Amino acid sequence: MKDIVQGFETKVLSGLHSCGADFPPSLCYGVGVSGGADSISLLTALSHVLLPQNIVAVTVNHNIRPAEQTEGDASFVEAYCKRIGVRCFRVDIRRGEVERVKKERGGGIEDAARFLRYKAFEEAISSFGLDWFCLAHNQNDQLETILMRFFSGGAGGSLSGIPQSRDRFIRPLLSISRQEIEAYLNSQGLEFRTDSTNSENTMLRNRMRNKIIPFLSENIPGWQKPLLSLSRKMASDEEFIASSAVQAAGKIGWKEEEGQLSFPLDEFSKLHPALRTRMLYLALDKVLQGEGSRVRIPYTFIEGIQRNLQILPKIKGDWAENSCGAEVVCSKGRIFVRKVQKVATESGFFAIITKEGIVRAGKWTLGVSKSGGKMHLELEHALSQNASLPCGVDIEGLEFPFAFRSRQAGDSIKTASGSLKGVSGILDGWKCGSFRSEIPVVQDLKSPSQPLVCILGAPLGFNNWIVQKEEK
Repeated sequence: MKDIVQGFETKVLSGLHSCGADFPPSLCYGVGVSGGADSISLLTALSHVLLPQNIVAVTVNHNIRPAEQTEGDASFVEAYCKRIGVRCFRVDIRRGEVERVKKERGGGIEDAARFLRYKAFEEAISSFGLDWFCLAHNQNDQLETILMRFFSGGAGGSLSGIPQSRDRFIRPLLSISRQEIEAYLNSQGLEFRTDSTNSENTMLRNRMRNKIIPFLSENIPGWQKPLLSLSRKMASDEEFIASSAVQAAGKIGWKEEEGQLSFPLDEFSKLHPALRTRMLYLALDKVLQGEGSRVRIPYTFIEGIQRNLQILPKIKGDWAENSCGAEVVCSKGRIFVRKVQKVATESGFFAIITKEGIVRAGKWTLGVSKSGGKMHLELEHALSQNASLPCGVDIEGLEFPFAFRSRQAGDSIKTASGSLKGVSGILDGWKCGSFRSEIPVVQDLKSPSQPLVCILGAPLGFNNWIVQKEEK
C-alpha cells in the first residue's frame, strides 16, 4: 500500500515539474475539486507533497442536477478539506444560470457549465493570490478528448489533446491513468463522490467512455500508447506551425487596431494554407478575448475563408464570413478580423447585405447578385440534402441593403390578400421540426416599414413564401 501511495505522489510531483510549476514555500496553489475520484486524489496528493496551508480547494455547485446531489458534492468537499487542513472556497451557481448561459453562448450545457466554472476559478486566483491552479484531468480524459476531436473532424492541432498548462492552469495528473487514481484512493480508504450522469450516454464524452473505449480495449489491445504518441507529435507540429504563423504575421503587415485586426489580402494569399489557418485562429483568439473560457472556432468557418481565397477571381464584390461572435471580411484589398455584436436571436443568425458577393450567416452560404429589377440569391445550407446543388431564388423589387436572418418573435409577413400572417404559424404549417430555427427570412431595410419579403424554406425541402411586388 505504501508503495502505491509513494509512487502516485512521485508522479504528481513529476507532473507539477512538467507543467513548469516550482515549489518555493511562499507559493499558493489552487485546486479545482468536484468531489470525484480524480480531484480528491489530486487534492490529497498535493496536501502531502506541499504545505496544506498553501493550498486552496475551489468547489463549484453548478445546480444542474437534483439539489441533494449537487449540494451533497459541495458539502462533501468542504468536510474533506476541513479534515485535511486545506482552505475551501465554495461557489454556488444560481439554479437556472447554466441554462441561461447556454442560450446566451449558443453552445451546450457542458460548455456553459465550463464557462461558469472557469469564472469561479479565475475569481479564486484573484481573491487568494494563487500562483498556480491545478486541474484534475487525467490520462483517460486525454484519450477521450483526442477520440472526440477525431470523430468530430477536428483540425490537426486539436489532436494534440488537452495541454498540460495554459497560463496559470496546470494539469499534474495528465500522465496518470484512472486505474492508478482509484488504486491510490483505495489504498488509503478514501471516499469520493460519483456523478450520476456519468452512466448516461446522451453526451458524447460519456459515449466515448462507456462504449467506444471499452470496444477499443477489447479489440485493439494497447491502442492507448500509440494514440498518446500521436498526440505528442501533433503538439510538437502545432507548436512549430503556430510559431511560424506569428512570424509570418509580422512580415505581411499585420495591424492591430481598436476592436479589429487586418492584413493585406495579396500577401496573406501567398502563404501556405496551414499558415493561413493558424494566422486566422490567432487573429480570432485575439479579437474574441474577454469571452471567458476560450471560444472554440469551428473549422468549417476557416474552410469557408480558405475557399473564398481560392475562388476570389470569380467573386465580383467583397465577401464576409461570420461565426462565434466574430467576422472575417475581405474589403479593398485587406482582410479584416473583428468581433461583432449579436443582432438577432441569441441562437440565430443575421447578416446585412449591402452589395453583391458571398456572405455566410450561421450554417448558410449566400451568393448575391442583382440584374435589372431582380435580386438573385443562391443559397446553400450545411445540413441540406443537396448541398452540391444551390437553391436559386429571384426576388423582384428588392434593393440593397436587406437583412438575411433567422426568425424573431413577432415576425409577420404579407399574404396574397394583403393581410399579415405570423411567420411562426407558417412554419407550424410546414412542419419544419428541427429545421425551424434554420429557415431564413429576408427583410427589406430600405423601405420605411422594413417589411419581410420572403421566407426561404425551399433549400431545406419546404416551401418559399415570397411577397409579390404590387402593380403600380
